Amino acid sequence: MVGCRYPVRLCDGPNVRWFKFTQTIGKAHYRMTTSFLFVYGTLRRSSMHPMALFLRNHSQYLSDGQLPGRLYSLGRYPAMIYDAATENVVKGEVYELTDPVTVLAHLDAYEGIEGHSDDEYVRRCLPVETPKGPKSCWAYVFNLSPDGLSRVESGYWVE
Repeated sequence: MVGCRYPVRLCDGPNVRWFKFTQTIGKAHYRMTTSFLFVYGTLRRSSMHPMALFLRNHSQYLSDGQLPGRLYSLGRYPAMIYDAATENVVKGEVYELTDPVTVLAHLDAYEGIEGHSDDEYVRRCLPVETPKGPKSCWAYVFNLSPDGLSRVESGYWVE
């Protein structure tokens, strides 16, 4: 976007739904291009966390999914590092959001995204493998160093 002082995050791929609007969250500027979300921790169906309940009420579960990366434990919740070059996978679930702008705004606030370089998480659009083929999905990626964190070797978070 010409003249935009915010970083622009795009999500492109074969399973993209194009929207003709943009959204500013904190200092991050997103062009909403998909309504799919990949979750791997406290937002999964098995969780009774209030934000997981919010997600279930504002989305439709599509399938399980996985993407290349590493999963770490932060104690009560996990952190994912995306790495397209690794053979390790992070396992989770794919949802289709009923109102992507509203739902993602709430989830970004929950994940602490304020557009600062030291935010714990960033939202990125990543390729997720599903039983029905790849989907471009929003996912929350750990934005800090994993040094000293416990690795979850299985790639599957169990609360």
